[in-house]
Amino acid sequence: MRKFTLLLSFVLLVLIINAQQTGLFTTQVNWTNTVGSQSRSLVVYVPTNYNSGIDYSLVIGLHGLGDNPSNFIQGISYYTLNSYFGNVILACPDDGTPSTSWFSGDEDFDILTAIINHLDGTYSIDLNMVFAQGFSFGGKSAYLHGLEEADNIRGIIAHSPGFYNTADIHNNCNDPLHCQHDYNYQNASKVLVCITAGSGEYNLGLTEPYLDLAQKAVLKLNNSGGDAIFIEDPTGYHNLPPISIVQQCWDQVTKPLTNVEETKKLPGFNFYPNPASHKINFEIALNTNFSTAILDITGSVIHSGTFSTNRISISISDLANGIYLFKVYNKDGDTLYEKKFIVIK
Repeated sequence: MRKFTLLLSFVLLVLIINAQQTGLFTTQVNWTNTVGSQSRSLVVYVPTNYNSGIDYSLVIGLHGLGDNPSNFIQGISYYTLNSYFGNVILACPDDGTPSTSWFSGDEDFDILTAIINHLDGTYSIDLNMVFAQGFSFGGKSAYLHGLEEADNIRGIIAHSPGFYNTADIHNNCNDPLHCQHDYNYQNASKVLVCITAGSGEYNLGLTEPYLDLAQKAVLKLNNSGGDAIFIEDPTGYHNLPPISIVQQCWDQVTKPLTNVEETKKLPGFNFYPNPASHKINFEIALNTNFSTAILDITGSVIHSGTFSTNRISISISDLANGIYLFKVYNKDGDTLYEKKFIVIK
């Protein structure tokens, strides 16, 4: 009996060790959604020094057209392993139906949640630090599934997402091949988003420039109550951006998740008009000195000033169309008020 117990303990130990594979390996993820049973090949990278006593972030990567998960995981591992991102596990599934759905068909729904459940059963995953990162058509799919499964995803990083056109972004597209499902903008406030595109992509896109569409997606998200930024790669065409830009994306998607519109709702403040075209006006009930700043969607300060009057007007005639953040500070630098506003000319 003692020998049997020792043998059983040994077998269980071997099973546990084998289950917790490290390094680069391929596994199979299975799940069931509304259209039936699904299965995908999944390439996973677990650090060779994996420690079950530490919680790991999870980055789920969706590759682009013509690529494969083995190649794409090498690309995104460069960003995570050579940055300050910390302990992270990577997982890249194979696409479901190449050249038709590309991670966006009925069979692909719930794919992110399925991967999370598959790995969380074996590894120590911090479920508050799960991200979807995709490129090209995979970037569009990260956008789609990240919004749909926002309760399980903290952030979306979409590099050069392959949106079909403006109608696609606004759920008004009638092309059944390229626009199979609506984006769930009701979940925009639940997930942080960073979208990148290269300057050279102004001449690349199925119907409209990817560069323009990426910025329109950020505008749509923020108009829907989300927190999204766009970063342009001035040296890029249709490729993954340099690590400095991806690190800015990590800063965006790992920051505290708060809806700017829900914060600083203090009485005694009035901001108008919104949207604006030529100037913005601000009124404050407090009899105090204050300073203001206007930030663009990358967080850069593009206008600042100090005032001692209760009502001010600021010219925005030099601002391009887009979303901006107006902030008001007291003399100690504490934030008194902040408001997203839209410039449309």
